[in-house]
Amino acid sequence: MPGCLVKEDAKEHRYGSVIGGEAVNADGEIGFFGIPCGASAVHIEGVKARHRPHRSTMSDRSAPTWPAEHGGKPGWWARVRSAFEKGGTTLDLRDCQIGPEGGKALVERGLPCLPQLTTLNLGCDTWSKRNDIGPEGAQALATQGLPRVTQLTSLNLWGNSIGPEGAQALATQGLPHVTQLTSLDLGSNGMGTQGATALATQGLPHLAQLTSLDLGGNSIGPEGATALATQGLPHVTQLTSLNLWNNSIGDEGATALSLQGLPHVTQLASFNLRDNSIGPEGATALATQGLPHVTQLTSLDLYSNRMGTQGATALATQGLPH
Repeated sequence: MPGCLVKEDAKEHRYGSVIGGEAVNADGEIGFFGIPCGASAVHIEGVKARHRPHRSTMSDRSAPTWPAEHGGKPGWWARVRSAFEKGGTTLDLRDCQIGPEGGKALVERGLPCLPQLTTLNLGCDTWSKRNDIGPEGAQALATQGLPRVTQLTSLNLWGNSIGPEGAQALATQGLPHVTQLTSLDLGSNGMGTQGATALATQGLPHLAQLTSLDLGGNSIGPEGATALATQGLPHVTQLTSLNLWNNSIGDEGATALSLQGLPHVTQLASFNLRDNSIGPEGATALATQGLPHVTQLTSLDLYSNRMGTQGATALATQGLPH
């Protein structure tokens, strides 16, 4: 694994050679630890150890190291080290402003040393402090990061400006490696129709265990909603939460979701369609052909649409009774 150091007692040494499970540092000291990440054993005779610490476990021998070429070590890297040292399964890097370069450093030097992770949070609570890894960071995460953390069950990339290119990379090269995901948050990333279509056709088919999907604020449009309904939702039948707020799906998208999407996600408990330009036609389709399939709903958000009296009446008389 790149970027890992052998850890001996409370000190770290970059070892140059290995002696049958013993590492030799620049001072000629030997540490017993097994084979370090990325190293192969070679036999060297005639070296005398100054001290022989206890035999270490896998978890305390390969630490994530910040790459010098990225400049000074940022404060958020301490969270990466902490997750490693404690053998933690959660890495929370919300609001750390790590940027594309930090994102690349994380996937190249951090995630390879944290294969036990089940939760990775790169989202944000404060927009001005968002991580903004962009398409470049998303590409690195997809190709180099996610293949290292295959036990991941929760991935939050809310507000990272990954765009269509980043969404496509995640869908085609990243998500196929994390098939145990139950929660995926890609809200406010500007993925557009192209990104939503890639996710629906190439990403979601690998996520059969998914229960929560957030694609809010991505301007996926009617075509993106249709792709999601016809090619994505049929593969995520365990879904209980679907957030599509502020995507301009319109009547066309709402109708597609009603006819071809909701019948596949009958366990849905929370459905957010606020601010989607849904008119009377789309609201009527939801009420008559969509909602009857999701009878376990406990939360339905249709705020800031333009359904009018006709749509509201259809919802009241034919949708809500279910």
